[in-house]
Amino acid sequence: MREPFLRETFVINERIQDGPCCQPHLVILALPFATTDKKTATSRSTSGLGHYLRVALWLGLMLGGAMAQAPDPAKTTNTTPQQPLNWYALPAEEAMKGLPVKFEGTILCYDIGWGQLYIHDGLSAIYLNPRNFTNRFEVGQRVEINAVTTWDGTVSILTNTTAKVLGRQSLPPAAFLKEGDLAGTIGQWVELHGHVSVAETSRGRVTLVLKDGKRRCLVYVMQTTGTNRFRHLADADVKIQGINASQVRDGKLEAAILFCPGLDQVSVIKSASENRWMLPVTPIDNLLTRREESLSNKPVRINGLVSDYEPGRTISIKDPTGVLSADIIQVDPVVRNQRVDLWGFLSVGTNRIVLTDAYFEIARKATSSNTNMASPKPFAETVLTTIGQVRSLSKGQANQNLSARVRGILTFVDPEWRIVFLQD
Repeated sequence: MREPFLRETFVINERIQDGPCCQPHLVILALPFATTDKKTATSRSTSGLGHYLRVALWLGLMLGGAMAQAPDPAKTTNTTPQQPLNWYALPAEEAMKGLPVKFEGTILCYDIGWGQLYIHDGLSAIYLNPRNFTNRFEVGQRVEINAVTTWDGTVSILTNTTAKVLGRQSLPPAAFLKEGDLAGTIGQWVELHGHVSVAETSRGRVTLVLKDGKRRCLVYVMQTTGTNRFRHLADADVKIQGINASQVRDGKLEAAILFCPGLDQVSVIKSASENRWMLPVTPIDNLLTRREESLSNKPVRINGLVSDYEPGRTISIKDPTGVLSADIIQVDPVVRNQRVDLWGFLSVGTNRIVLTDAYFEIARKATSSNTNMASPKPFAETVLTTIGQVRSLSKGQANQNLSARVRGILTFVDPEWRIVFLQD
């Protein structure tokens, strides 16, 4: 039996090897889109048992019984929507006859930018190349697909595809699975439950890391951007419906990946117990001396300068008390010595202390626009000339970008750590 439609692998955390450290890198994201000619849609049903049953049915139609004459496949292959979809199992000789295919289904997942179009025919999910249609689809639309079969050199595919929108319909129930069960349902409509440990948008789509115990699944939410609300999902328990796009090798799950149609298919079961974005900054040396069990299940926040960065892999942050590395999936551009806030989960291994499932943001600078303009400004018209004047400023005054000109003696300088002590 040939493999399901996912003929390319989904490569994450891959980076360009050349170039100086911490310069913006490109992440190669080879999505599991079918490779086809411009006018050819690679599409196959990929349900496990359903797939085998339909193949058996096609074989039965071809061979017939001992007392029945074998029917002509040109007259029986998908001529009406009621007949089983067996075009994906046709041998090369039959597929190249250009047999007509017609079926109805519900749009499960659609994202023209990422080349995603999945249709549920009532039994299983089918992938079609969205760039072969002039339509702009919406999730939940009921459509009629017309096409003819052809052969791409390895499998039976569809070409000359057209679609007619018939109306709208509720999405079919998704098969509830544990993340460990994804290996047997590639390309199908499934539902996962878990805890969101990462929520970010560096690849142009809301991206979540969903954890179920020690297992993790990478979830890409289609038809989203960085402007969508997603930060509230961090540390929440959720249920997510989507297409199983996981990587499997030799029958074993290598990487759990889910394509979610949109944020409407992400439901919060339990909100985060605390707002991680408001956590106080923890000095790095405090983390390096803590036990794993005291912080491994709670996010922590550090603030410092970037000392090393591999997009999609790791980032190292330094503050005046130490250096700490973090494992990330982000690919946002950042440069050495740029200040960032970083959230993650402390993990202490035999040879490495690291923050796992981490997420960083460029540290925001305070501006006068977010201060209380009604507060007094005793120094607004003057230049601060002593360290005492600087240290006596209130928080609101310090945020007013006041000028200072202080003369003194440098008592300590460390360019690498960008630290200077001045005594006036």
